[in-house]
Amino acid sequence: MLVACGSKRDAERRQSDSLLAEALHAADTPLRASLAIAATEVSSCKDLERGLVALQEGSWTGTDLRGLVVEILHRGRSYCDLPETETWAVGAATSLARSLMEEDATRAIAVLDNAPRVAVVLWRRAELNFVLGRDREGREILIDSLSINDDYDVRVRAARLLRNAGELERSLSLTDGRTGDSLAIERIGALAALGRVPDVHREIGSISLHIRHDAAAAAVSSSSNVAELAASPDAGPEMLLALSRSDGIAPSKAAELLRRATTLNPHNAELWIALAEMEEAAGDVRVAIEAWDRAAALAPGAQRPILTPIRLLASVGGGTSALERAAEIRGRARDKNTSESLHLASLASRYAGDHAMAVTLAKEALALRPGEGRLQSELAHRLEEAKRIPEASKVLAKLLVCGSRGRPWHRHEVAARLVALLDEDALLARLSTVPCEAVEPEDLRRHLPKTTLAPWPEETRPPTVD
Repeated sequence: MLVACGSKRDAERRQSDSLLAEALHAADTPLRASLAIAATEVSSCKDLERGLVALQEGSWTGTDLRGLVVEILHRGRSYCDLPETETWAVGAATSLARSLMEEDATRAIAVLDNAPRVAVVLWRRAELNFVLGRDREGREILIDSLSINDDYDVRVRAARLLRNAGELERSLSLTDGRTGDSLAIERIGALAALGRVPDVHREIGSISLHIRHDAAAAAVSSSSNVAELAASPDAGPEMLLALSRSDGIAPSKAAELLRRATTLNPHNAELWIALAEMEEAAGDVRVAIEAWDRAAALAPGAQRPILTPIRLLASVGGGTSALERAAEIRGRARDKNTSESLHLASLASRYAGDHAMAVTLAKEALALRPGEGRLQSELAHRLEEAKRIPEASKVLAKLLVCGSRGRPWHRHEVAARLVALLDEDALLARLSTVPCEAVEPEDLRRHLPKTTLAPWPEETRPPTVD
C-alpha cells in the first residue's frame, strides 16, 4: 500500500476524489500525470493522499510509478509531515527522467521541475540540456550545482566546457586554489589559451611528472600561439614532445624540437623513439638509426628500438648490415634460450630479409612452449612469408581445431587466414587430418564463414570426442 487510507475506496472514490485524483485517473501518459501533479489545485494533505491512491489504482509500474509518487510527496512537503521524502525522492525523480531521456529529453526535464533542488537533480538537468543542444544552459546548471555539492569531477567538466566555449577567465577561476591532476591540466589549458606562456611553463614544471605529458598536450591543443610556446627557453621536454606532435608540423621542425628535448633529458627512451620517428619521416635514415639505438640502450626490453633499425637498413640497401644485426640478436637469443628471445630473433631475421632463418627461429621458440597459441600463429606468419603455404596451413589448422593449451584461441581470425590460404577442398582435407580431439566439429564449424563450406561430409569430418 502507498498510504494507510483508501480502504473501501472503490465504493467511495467518486464521493471523495480530489481534483488531483480525478486528473490522475484521467492521465494516460507519464507526462500528463506529471503535469497533473504540478498544475492541479491542492488544498490539503488529504488531497495528496487521494492522489497516491489514484496512482496505486492506475496502471503505472516501475520507474514511472516511483517518479510520480515522488512528485506527489515532494509537492506535499508544504501540507504534510513527510521528512523521509528527501532521502529517496531524488533517486526516483532522476530515474524517471533517465527512463524518458532517449524518448523525449524535454519531457524528462519537466519531470525534474518538482524534484528537490539538490546536486544530482541539477546534474541530470544539465545532461538533458546537453542532449537538447542547449550547451550554455547545461554549463550554467553544472556550475550552479557546485554551490550545493562541490564535486571534483563536475568541477573539472565545467572548467573544460568553459574553456572549450572560450570563457577562459571563468574556466581559470574554477581551478584557482584547487589541487588534483585533472584540474591542473584544465588550468594549464586555459592559461595557454589566454597566451600566458610563462605561466604555462611554470605550472607544467610544478605538477607531477606523470601528468606533464597530458598537461603539455592540453596546452598545445588550446594555445593561441604555438610558436611562442616552442620559442620559449623555459619549454621543458614534455612541452617540446607535445609540440612535435601538434597538427600540421613538418617532420624536420618536429625533429628539431625533439633534439632539444633529448638534450634536456637524454635518459628518456620515449623522447629518443619520437626523435627516431621524426628523423625517419624527414628522410634522414642514418640519424634515425642512431636515435633508435639510443632508445634501445635505455629500454633493452622493448622490441621496436631493436627491430626498426634492421628494417631501415634493409630498406635502404644495407642488407649486409641488417643481416649482421640479426645474427647478433640470434646469437644472444640462442645463448639465452627462451621463447621470447628466440621470437625476437625470428622477427629480426624477418626484417633483415632472411625468411628461412626466421622460420627456423620461430620453430625453436615454439619448441620451448608448444602449447602457446601466439607462437603458433607467429610461426604460421613466418611460413606464409617464406611462401611455404602447406606448412603454414597445417599449423593454422591445428591451432583452429585444437586451440591453445586445449582451449579456443582467436578462432575467427585463424579461420579467416585459413580460408584465404586454401580453397574449399584443400581446407576440408587439411582439417580432416588434424590429430586433435579437443573440440566437437559443430562447435568448430561456427567459426568458419557460413557461405564458404557445405555441411561436413562424413568422410572429411575432423575426429570427434567419444
